[in-house]
Formats: sequence, C-alpha cells, structure tokens
Amino acid sequence: MQNIKAAVAVFCTACICAELTAQLTGQGWARRSIKAVAGLYILAVALCVLPQAKGEWQTFALPTASSVELGTQKETVLRAAASQLEETLEARCREELGAEVAIRIELEETAEGVQVHSLTVTPTGEAEETRDAVEELLQHTLGVSPVWNVPGGENAP
Repeated sequence: MQNIKAAVAVFCTACICAELTAQLTGQGWARRSIKAVAGLYILAVALCVLPQAKGEWQTFALPTASSVELGTQKETVLRAAASQLEETLEARCREELGAEVAIRIELEETAEGVQVHSLTVTPTGEAEETRDAVEELLQHTLGVSPVWNVPGGENAP
C-alpha cells in the first residue's frame, strides 16, 4: 500500500510539472509528449505495484431468495391501484369526517373496465357516529356499499 501511495504522489507531482511546462511553452508537441510519458509512467507503475499487492480477491455471491408468486402484470397493477385507493379513502375519511377506519378493496377486471369486487371497512376508533357518513362517502366515490367488519360485533352491509 505504501508503494501505491508513493507512486500516486510522484505521478501527481509529475502531472503538475507537465502542465506547467505545457503552459509555459505553449507548444502542442510538448503537451502530447508529456501525455505520452505520463501514460508510460502509469503503465510502468501499475506493472510494478500490482504483483506486490497482496489483496485477497473475494467472489461476489448472489443473494438467495425464495420464489414469490407475483401473479400477472395485470394483477400486480390492480393490487397497487387498490392499495393507493385504500390509502386515499382512509385519508379522506380521517380528514373530512374525522373517522378512523381501515379500508380493504379488491378490484377486478371486467369487460367494461375495472370495478370494485369487494369493499370492507374496519373501524379503528370510535366510528359509530360517523358510520353513515363513511358509507355515504364510499357509496358516492366507488358506487359500492361497504361491508363493515366490526370486531366482536355484528357485520352489516
């Protein structure tokens, strides 16, 4: 490593001197000559230093991963759209109605396009007083009435 540091220091000094010489002479031939000598110097230093470098070369091992069923590209796009729609509607319920709910949406592709296959709402806070408003918002936005998943209670459409 010490040899490499010394070689780099000498090379940097040579480059600075070469550039100063080229600037002072203003000749094109001087610049080309200095570049050729610098290239030869780099090659000579590399040939001398590399065999002495005692680095341990490590092979790169590819990470192993279990296979995951991702489905088709359409299914992936539908899941991503449903997830984004869930987040947007949860935020609207929180901001506009003050209702803390978790919304789960399943989308399906039909001949006419994409539609909501199922819509499940789980209250995460006190949502009894805002239940009608949440249902109205979801019915107006998605055109589907939600199924309420109330833990320990009665599920209602």
